[in-house]
Amino acid sequence: MYRNISTPLLLLIISILTSCGVTKDYQYAVFRNSIDSYESYLELYPKSKYKPDVNSKLKVLYEERDWNNATSAHTIDAYKVYIALYPNGKHKFDAEERIVKIKRQIEIDESWNNSKETNTVEAYQAFIDRYPDAYFYCSEAKTKIKRLVDDDAWAKASSIHTIESYNEYLKSQTEGKYRSKAFEWISKITEEKTILPIWNQAKQKNTYQAYAEFLRNYPKSSYSKQAQENMDKIESFDWEKATRSNTIRGYQSFISKFPNSEYVEIAEKRIIDLEVDKIFDGDYGMLPPLSRDSYGGYKSTNSVEIYNNTGYNLTIRYSGSESKKIILYPKQRLTTTLPNGSYRITASVNAANVRNYAGNETLSGGNYSSEYYIITTRF
Repeated sequence: MYRNISTPLLLLIISILTSCGVTKDYQYAVFRNSIDSYESYLELYPKSKYKPDVNSKLKVLYEERDWNNATSAHTIDAYKVYIALYPNGKHKFDAEERIVKIKRQIEIDESWNNSKETNTVEAYQAFIDRYPDAYFYCSEAKTKIKRLVDDDAWAKASSIHTIESYNEYLKSQTEGKYRSKAFEWISKITEEKTILPIWNQAKQKNTYQAYAEFLRNYPKSSYSKQAQENMDKIESFDWEKATRSNTIRGYQSFISKFPNSEYVEIAEKRIIDLEVDKIFDGDYGMLPPLSRDSYGGYKSTNSVEIYNNTGYNLTIRYSGSESKKIILYPKQRLTTTLPNGSYRITASVNAANVRNYAGNETLSGGNYSSEYYIITTRF
């Protein structure tokens, strides 16, 4: 009797437990709300009372999955597959619109590639007129049109090759890439017409003065560099000539001809040295030594005070490591500075009947003084 009663109770308990598991697993699947959770649920409970609801939820999730796959691929075929699977799907119209847009984009891309291959103003303008909303391509098309127009304008100006044609290019192409070249050609043509004949005249004369005058008048000419080079050659040649002759007249002629030359200072020193040589080679009186007023210790320079106590202009020459020529008026007092070293010193006045004087002096840092006067001797 006991066994007969327990069997139905056991079945009832199992049924109750099974029913609780179906509901609990359904609730968990809904909580996860994924394809995997619902498919796993149906696999466990193929005859569950929740099966219709689970299938309905799966249908929604399947559609969203397939729609996401279509948008990820973003191709005509992918969207067509979606529409075939879900002819009444909620994304159907969106899929159809995307197919239209993709087709139009393909059409635009093909048209743009054709325009680039043709590469003419007409082809690019036709593209702009047909696809005004293709902003990126239209912007590039306008840039290419601008470049083609610029190239055509430059080709025309270059073929004519006149000042007028290049000016016309500059006027029409305010931002053209050949503007600098146009200005260069205008300058060159202007030179050929106006400056070249003058340059040829300067070359024909081939003198320092002719080239210098050309440079003053046309400092930015394309011939300026050559003019300067020719001037430098003439100057170097004349300097070599002056040094070979090594005469006062030769150096004076060089200074007169090239007053701004870098050799002027050397030439002036050599003139003084040669004048001193001439006095030492002639008849001269012996100069008394300089009066040393103080010692300079380790000083490298000397201060020399000169007093012209004559009635004539007095010329004093110092020939040494540094050469100087000093002219003093009558009764004039003057101080000059000389570096340490040995010097040949001469004194002369502007009178034919007054003898020149000369002597040697070694300066070693200090203050010196000298007074020059004339003693008249009668025989």
